[in-house]
Amino acid sequence: MKRPRMTYSFDVARRHLEEADVRFKSMFSTVDMTRFKPFLAAAQEGAPEPAISQDDDQWNMISGNDDAEVQQDRANGVEEIDLFRTMTTSIIGQQISWKAAKAVIWRFCSIFHPELGQAPSDREQFKSQLVFPAPLQVLSEDPRKYRGAGLSEAKARSVVDVARRFADGRLNVRRLSAASTEGCTEELVEARGVGPWTAHMVQLFALREPDVLPVGDLAVQRGMVEFFLSDRRGPKIARKEGGIYERDSPPPDIYTREIPFHPAGISHEFLRSRRSLEFKKRKYFLSPEQMELLTETWRPYRSVGALLMWCVVDEAGKKPAPKPQPKVEPVLEPASKENAAVINDQ
Repeated sequence: MKRPRMTYSFDVARRHLEEADVRFKSMFSTVDMTRFKPFLAAAQEGAPEPAISQDDDQWNMISGNDDAEVQQDRANGVEEIDLFRTMTTSIIGQQISWKAAKAVIWRFCSIFHPELGQAPSDREQFKSQLVFPAPLQVLSEDPRKYRGAGLSEAKARSVVDVARRFADGRLNVRRLSAASTEGCTEELVEARGVGPWTAHMVQLFALREPDVLPVGDLAVQRGMVEFFLSDRRGPKIARKEGGIYERDSPPPDIYTREIPFHPAGISHEFLRSRRSLEFKKRKYFLSPEQMELLTETWRPYRSVGALLMWCVVDEAGKKPAPKPQPKVEPVLEPASKENAAVINDQ
């Protein structure tokens, strides 16, 4: 199996976004970008940048221990591509929380590897210990077992269809990596249960394309609302200092001319109305057309911008510490709601 080399530099993408919108400067200095190292090249300052010319071979074998480039990628935290795994986990994670999806994914993999035992709660242990089946293994088992692992009938059929397409060559990593974003999407959505959202997750997290805007992802939509409502210091984000996350004070809700004006028809008042909507009850916060207009200056590195929008939602979803209140009769509060967006974490 072959994997594509990174075709863009993270540092170049960062400079482009910072020039496009000053708020990105604050975000890049605040966000711990090492969390995205599996999906980016040179995710840290000072790390080697991949420089790929038109004459370079775009492919290298991942199995050879003597491949210096692959070893360097691994040292930098850039993971090997596993398109079947990404598509399967994306299908399993559709319309459920990531916490629930992790449990189903672990039970699904345990069908083929009973030695996995109980799923670890730690994210890094989950990633390192999970052993994913190959397409032919998925085709060799009774699909009813997948229902027992927690997949719906529709998802079980979709997983089998994706496995069959990889097994017979209709889905091919090299061909998909070489295709345009539009061509790749068209080919992916032919598989059962794969829509635009899943296709965007595959392009972003597995194929690592630089200019993917997942317009159907609620978390990215909500992050954009917070981003474009913030002042020049950018939205409120958790800062990592000395291994401890410290919460920044929120920026004043003031619009300045130091940041780009919103496109026609998208005002601060409109964005505030989007912010007030309940996350889980909304089908969308921004339409695809509105997202395209707002991120036009991010091109051709909208993938990096989308990753940062998830960081905004991570912080926006936290509830502030309760303020001291006078003693009153207890009132039952509704249960807190989980983040509705599923972010691939492999």
